[in-house]
Amino acid sequence: MNFTSGGNRIVCSRIDNTVVDDKALYKRVIEFDAQGDSVPSHVAARLTTSEVEELKTFISERKRVGTNSPEENLLEALPELLQEATNIIDSVESVNRSMYETLCAAIANLKGALDNIKQDP
Repeated sequence: MNFTSGGNRIVCSRIDNTVVDDKALYKRVIEFDAQGDSVPSHVAARLTTSEVEELKTFISERKRVGTNSPEENLLEALPELLQEATNIIDSVESVNRSMYETLCAAIANLKGALDNIKQDP
């Protein structure tokens, strides 16, 4: 399940097994007004139990993110993004050479930066 937000709207989408131009496609399940702190019943009815739990986490994180800097938000989101990318790579049969090389270079750059960063105790 993928959740995106823009303004006061949250869009819930499932990853489609179709891949176009080396990109996974998403199928919109439902979109709703995100003014509250809970999952509306009409939204929960369209999602699985685990998706509802994911959405609850997304909503609480979305609220908390407003208090962090953009850099902190990105770093906190990075592990989940990397896991999602791993899941997508596991689900496709192949990627073109250019995409492969771009991904390898980005991962090498990230690894280099992590190796050089100071870690707080």
